Amino acid sequence: MIAIGDMRQWRELGGTAIIRKDVAFAEYFELDSTLLELVQPEIVLSPVFSSNFDCADLSLRLSDLGFTGSYRALATELPRPAMVEREIRVLCPTLDFAIADLHDLYRSV
Repeated sequence: MIAIGDMRQWRELGGTAIIRKDVAFAEYFELDSTLLELVQPEIVLSPVFSSNFDCADLSLRLSDLGFTGSYRALATELPRPAMVEREIRVLCPTLDFAIADLHDLYRSV
């Protein structure tokens, strides 16, 4: 698994619960084919919105790099996640994309 974003934002989004040893962290600008080949993630995580990118930017980049795993964008109380998911499906029809609400994730742990 690889999480794209900055550590400060990850801590703000999920506290220490999301910072795990089995998760590789990288900045958006670091994501390239070499990193994907090295980590070989089945899942990519990111915030829906970040200071340097949003989930549409990352979806396009993952598609361009030929990523075949799942991409989950994390949010808290996003008003209309289905609308964003539809937009990403139009932009990147082969990408397995969904928005995961952090509140739901915490309830399942």
